[in-house]
Amino acid sequence: MAGHAGIDRKTVNRLEQGATSPLLDHLLVIADAIGVPLADLVREEQPLPRERQELPDPPGP
Repeated sequence: MAGHAGIDRKTVNRLEQGATSPLLDHLLVIADAIGVPLADLVREEQPLPRERQELPDPPGP
C-alpha cells in the first residue's frame, strides 16, 4: 500500500502502529490508493445500541 500511495514504508508503519498522527495529505493518498472515500477512511465506528447488540430470541414451536 505504501508504494501505491507514494508514502515511505516507515511512515505507513508508524501510522499503523499509532506512533504518529497522519497528515491530511497522507490520508488523501491512502484513501485513493485503497479505493475508498476519505470519509470512509476516517469515520469512527459507533457501537450498536445495546438493544441491537443482543440477538433476538428464536421463534417458538
